[in-house]
Amino acid sequence: MQYCAVYINQGLNAHREAFSPAIIIEELLLQRFLHTLAFCELLHQRTYKISLRYGKLKPCQKTDF
Repeated sequence: MQYCAVYINQGLNAHREAFSPAIIIEELLLQRFLHTLAFCELLHQRTYKISLRYGKLKPCQKTDF
């Protein structure tokens, strides 16, 4: 029974820490960062395709963004 109480207490502490404001803010910042990375990658791909279409870049060239 003693071990059961320890596990329940650890679970309650973990639940409390998981929903603390610092963790929630960190999760939101991580989501925003990943969303920005995905947007930048999409923008880079579209810019590269448009440049290829109008002959500004050769397919083997890479741009540094």
